[in-house]
Amino acid sequence: VSVPELFGDSGPPVRLMVRSGGFDEGKVNRLKELLLAHPGESAVFVHLQRHDGETILKLDENFNCDGSTGLFAELRVAFGADACR
Repeated sequence: VSVPELFGDSGPPVRLMVRSGGFDEGKVNRLKELLLAHPGESAVFVHLQRHDGETILKLDENFNCDGSTGLFAELRVAFGADACR
């Protein structure tokens, strides 16, 4: 059983999957740049994947973005082909 995601007035959330060991300060800064360049209504969740599980971080509303294909393309270049959902 899973809880359905309800979006209200915003778009579907943007989910970024990253390995926790590779998510350094440079990657964090690049993520901020990309999200701020694509402002919008979609909430952003970062899934930090570890060998023993996953931690999900919901970013502040200041980083809500437009979940367009342009943003997804840039995120895939920066974080890997399978980074976005």
